[in-house]
Amino acid sequence: MSNTVLGYNILLKATIESVEKKFAGTTSNSFSISAETKDSITKDDVGAKRKVVTGYSWEAGVEGLVTIKDTGETAILDRNDLIEMVKSGTEIDVVYGPAGSGAKVQKGKAVITAWSESTDSESEGTYSVTLGGTSALTGQTIV
Repeated sequence: MSNTVLGYNILLKATIESVEKKFAGTTSNSFSISAETKDSITKDDVGAKRKVVTGYSWEAGVEGLVTIKDTGETAILDRNDLIEMVKSGTEIDVVYGPAGSGAKVQKGKAVITAWSESTDSESEGTYSVTLGGTSALTGQTIV
């Protein structure tokens, strides 16, 4: 993952018909983690409720998708790939964090929960996706 795409922090990888395709957003990206909590109260709390974290969920949004091509790579992601991934629930590998050796990133798997295309008469169309995490996130340092 030595590729840098305009300094943005989300890289996506999907395997489509046995071919790995890498893509990322160029317009804007978002990444959020939300703690899942429950209220707890015990005798020791002296009547005060406290929140207990029972897990977390995460999601990402990526706008202005582009395909990342490594040297010699010919696989290109197209709009039909995205539409099929939404319809089939294809899991996508998500890497969140800065690119480059020594960078600390979060990795996980997600599905596309929303897809949109935006076009006008004077510019190329852009694709945007919202991703919902389907796995735990794992921290990793890029070697």
